[in-house]
Amino acid sequence: MIKKITLGFGALLMLGVSAFMLGPQLPADTTLQPVELPDDLDRYLAAQEADVPNLRPGTEKTIVWADSTTKAKTPVALVYVHGFTASRGEVHPLGDTLAARLGANLYYTRLTGHGRDADAMGTATLNDWLNDTNEAYQIGQRLGDEVVLIGTSMGGALVTWLAAQEQVPDPLATVAIAPAYGLHDADAQQTLTRVADWPWGEHLLQLQLGTYNGTPSDDPAINRYWTRRYRSDALLPLAQLIEALNQTDFGAIDTPMFIAYSPNDNVVSPSAIEARFAALGAAPKDTLRLLDTGDPSNHVIAGRLRSPQTTEPVARAILDFVQRVQEGSTP
Repeated sequence: MIKKITLGFGALLMLGVSAFMLGPQLPADTTLQPVELPDDLDRYLAAQEADVPNLRPGTEKTIVWADSTTKAKTPVALVYVHGFTASRGEVHPLGDTLAARLGANLYYTRLTGHGRDADAMGTATLNDWLNDTNEAYQIGQRLGDEVVLIGTSMGGALVTWLAAQEQVPDPLATVAIAPAYGLHDADAQQTLTRVADWPWGEHLLQLQLGTYNGTPSDDPAINRYWTRRYRSDALLPLAQLIEALNQTDFGAIDTPMFIAYSPNDNVVSPSAIEARFAALGAAPKDTLRLLDTGDPSNHVIAGRLRSPQTTEPVARAILDFVQRVQEGSTP
């Protein structure tokens, strides 16, 4: 009888393990889909965003035209990709300042799940964010003869990944602000990466962290431009993006690249940024290191909401880099 019970328990255990291993896994699809853009980009973007429920005002995809009357193509266009849980307001007015000084059209994208509510953040996949970034770049190509890709934090990681893809035409330059090439908490990054590969990974992470992560701010402006409380499984596509960059040959990235960061950043890993910068094959490449930014985390290193004191130095450094690239690319 005991032997039968033991065998039965073993069989149930094996069935349970098999059922677990056959459970759903979070896709890590990096396929870029074709993008079809109409002539009227403003109408196209407005229609897209009108269909998005619970979208907070000021976070929508939008174009800032150098000349809103003619809406003419400019020699250079800027494309801005925001960070995890954030939106286009995170480093404002940095993008507008750069666009004004360059006489450039500017496109602000909105990554899937962002600018909405806590649950919406958990609906996004890595593939969504990669294709959002690719669409943004192609919109930028419609707005300018050449394009400068700019991204903050996760956005910096996304524009870096895109610039590394052989099938994607090189931008004029890529600018990564505090890029999420790794998390400051290496143990958390390792755990997230592992869980992202497991069957039922999203559910396991929610069991560990709870269904939701983060808390709202006391500042309404912060709550407007960041989704401060979000579904915890939204962290998994971020971990997948970092892992995708770990598999990327940075030496093969030859587009000019500028990285601004703080060695005191306690959100992303400064050592990962420095290692990736050293490995870059980009020419030219340059960095701006800011020790004290005003942001308590030294992570959002520009913008009136987090680091107003360093917005102008960051803007000047980016502008100087872009202008040097332009001069170097002139026949």
